[in-house]
Amino acid sequence: MASMHSHEPLSHEKYHKNKTSITESGSGLHSCNSTDTSPTTSDTSTCSSKASADVQELRKRKASPHDEMPSKRQRCTSSSTSETSPSSSKAQKRTRESSAGEEEPRKRQKSSERNQNSCGFSSSQEEKETTLPGVNTSKADFDAKYMRLGNVRNDDFGFAYDGCRTRDFLPVTIKHVQGAHVIRQMDLFKIPIEVALMKRASGGPESVGKSASLTLLDWYYVEHDVILVIERPAPCLGLKEYLDFKGGTLQEQEAKVFMTQLVEASIEMFCKGVFHRDIRSENILIEMDPPIPRCRIANFACSSYVQRTCQHMLSGTLACAPPEWYVYGEYHAGPTTAWQLGAMLYRWLHGFKNSTFGILSGKMQLSKDSATPLSEDCLDFLQLCLRKNPSERGNLRQLQRHPWLK
Repeated sequence: MASMHSHEPLSHEKYHKNKTSITESGSGLHSCNSTDTSPTTSDTSTCSSKASADVQELRKRKASPHDEMPSKRQRCTSSSTSETSPSSSKAQKRTRESSAGEEEPRKRQKSSERNQNSCGFSSSQEEKETTLPGVNTSKADFDAKYMRLGNVRNDDFGFAYDGCRTRDFLPVTIKHVQGAHVIRQMDLFKIPIEVALMKRASGGPESVGKSASLTLLDWYYVEHDVILVIERPAPCLGLKEYLDFKGGTLQEQEAKVFMTQLVEASIEMFCKGVFHRDIRSENILIEMDPPIPRCRIANFACSSYVQRTCQHMLSGTLACAPPEWYVYGEYHAGPTTAWQLGAMLYRWLHGFKNSTFGILSGKMQLSKDSATPLSEDCLDFLQLCLRKNPSERGNLRQLQRHPWLK
């Protein structure tokens, strides 16, 4: 599953052609004898008429004011007015002047309330970056400070390789990002969005190893390439390779340890205003040095700021997009992250690659009879993450407090 930088939502005609592939019984998942995780065109075209009814029901819920997203209800009801004294026009003017300083705090409070409803906790919003280091354009400086060690491997938007910092031999990953979008970001913002978000998520070079997100140590802009120097925990292993080493699946207890770490990491990023948008096994490293293996979040190429409103342009892995994007062409940060965590957990426990269409069409069966028997709490956690209606899906705080993670 390759990450795509952006995806347009389905057009009206394409939606009606594909909507019959979305199938679900209530808020849970269908059982199906087939375990194919990549449905073909013939698979999606032969789904039952009940699938269409389910989609229509989801569209009705979207249109119903009673089932509207909590954040939208908040926007409709959170407006407030200032009470002013009608005694005289001068008094009214003084009141307006004195209340002008209160306008910004009220706006911040409304913003916080919207985030509390949509994500389950308050998170900072997009702010002007003022502490980011200036761009370094010296190729000689880069060559003097860092040494290449490993073979070059292809990345989503360029290439990367293992290296080290020459002064102390600190292991690093050196990532070269190429493309017109990087040049455009440099022209508009003088800094790539990925750099700004990594800085916000993990802090500066002094924060190495302290956050769940990998730390950006340094960055350069050389010959229209952005070069990112990122910490590389040693020893570490990609989660995808770790799964292969374990035979393709994880035991429930080990999956619970990793999921607890990833839910907390997602909350940490949200509190700093960062929405990763591409949570999957390929973007997670397992740090093997601690007594308990530790999950680290990598690859912020598709990330964005947490927003109050829904997003319409999908960046990330198309197969992991939440169902609401396929139906409405929009999605919110909190429900999308919960969906991606649930889909990834399904893969860990059942051994199949996660796919939104595979889950919703019933081809990816959710039951106790996985590679190993699952507990009732584990099944309930999966159901909470993978509910089709985003307003019924668990937010990150609810997932953190779920009995399965206790």
